[in-house]
Amino acid sequence: MKDNQPTLLALAHSLLDPLLEQVSPCTTVIKQANRIETHRIWCWPVSAEQMDFPFVRQIFAIRRTVQPTDRTQPASDEIAYGLTSIAPDEDPQANARRVLGTFRTHWSIEAKSHARRDKSFQEDTCQVRNHNAARVLVAFRQMAIFLCEMNAHRIRLKKDKRCLPELFRCCSYNGISSALAWFTRRKAFRV
Repeated sequence: MKDNQPTLLALAHSLLDPLLEQVSPCTTVIKQANRIETHRIWCWPVSAEQMDFPFVRQIFAIRRTVQPTDRTQPASDEIAYGLTSIAPDEDPQANARRVLGTFRTHWSIEAKSHARRDKSFQEDTCQVRNHNAARVLVAFRQMAIFLCEMNAHRIRLKKDKRCLPELFRCCSYNGISSALAWFTRRKAFRV
């Protein structure tokens, strides 16, 4: 929930803020190369009528604390509020684990697809207003990401070094037909 739903957010604050003083039923710690992320979640069962929002079954608050391992990055501590249609489980720990897992999975999709499309193609600034045209553009952008992931431009780079700008450079130098010819190769879809 964000500030564009002020009534809903205020109601979530009033229901969840007292819970934030208690111990979280589920806490995860993720150690990455340059930081340690801690996620704590609190859930509260609600009805769609109570929240005046269709299909909602629970609201939740996730506190995300980031501790950098190097001193150049700042630490952060933030609380995100959300709602879900997932039915509450009788076991609070299992319920919190499931909601947190769903929330984290959503952001992995965001990082893999939407963030790449926005950074490489500036999709958020696209001025196309026709719904069908926007869908076609998204399909072409996703196809470019797919071709890059499958190394259609045949550049000998490690998988983590393959990037869309390299695909674009290859296509502008060799022509788009070299990348699209990848689809007709016999072993194209084998990874």
